[in-house]
Amino acid sequence: MTTTPTVLARRLGLWSTTLSGVGIILGAGIYVIIGTAAGDSGSAVWLSFVLAATLAGMTGLAYAELASMFPFAGASPVYVQEAFGRRAGFVLGWLRLSVSVLTAATVAIGFGGYMAGFSEIPVVVAALLVLLLSLAIIVRGVRETILLTVLMTLLEASGLLIILALGADTVGSRPLLEMPHGVTGLMTGGALVFFAFEGFEQIATLSEETRDPTRNIPRAILLAIVGSAVLYVLVSITAVSAVPWEQLARSSSPLAEVAETAGGPGYARLLSGIALFATFNTALMMLATAARRAYG
Repeated sequence: MTTTPTVLARRLGLWSTTLSGVGIILGAGIYVIIGTAAGDSGSAVWLSFVLAATLAGMTGLAYAELASMFPFAGASPVYVQEAFGRRAGFVLGWLRLSVSVLTAATVAIGFGGYMAGFSEIPVVVAALLVLLLSLAIIVRGVRETILLTVLMTLLEASGLLIILALGADTVGSRPLLEMPHGVTGLMTGGALVFFAFEGFEQIATLSEETRDPTRNIPRAILLAIVGSAVLYVLVSITAVSAVPWEQLARSSSPLAEVAETAGGPGYARLLSGIALFATFNTALMMLATAARRAYG
């Protein structure tokens, strides 16, 4: 008896793929990591974002080229297999799967932490619930998963746009090149901020569900990096203009603090609510791309 190989349905276009990548990149990173980075880079933290964006762009160009050559759901393990053989690809594949699952679990804990500010649900219970809900959405289908991801990505981006609007009048009111640890601190901040760009490589796992993947996947990778980089740099400039970088470095929720300083307590709570969707979105897409990588 012969069996027919499973073929994934090509239901995704350029913009749905791009926005899903932006959703993974934005995730929860910028909502927390900017404070820690400011402790290293000072008010020049925006330059750290520029450095990280440059590195992400160069890495993204490599992924774009490889994705156009090998448009398969396995993504990076497939590239390694083509270059170094099946054993290397097999090892990297399991490592990438482990990273995706662990990242989803970590972000889910972050979701539970934000949820604790709105309800009395224990952190671990909230994390488990968001993972189970993510799995249910993924099983439903790629179209439903990406539609929900796109909606939450737009919500995440709206949170950053709120920061830009609230702090627009403060831009230029404080020095933007204070570097307490010099160039070393700037580079350290850049290395840390690069984490906020993690996720663009996950776009390649959607290759077998995207129409014309050799054209659309490379474009989606580069568009996601550029779009996220512009938002990150503008938000970081606004943040250190509205709030002293020393204060940002001490805060556990720096963007919420920026919103509260510039607009009042109501905006801080709004940003915390948006962070819930940001963490949910990242957990959802990490599990969704892990499933495609396993298939690949």
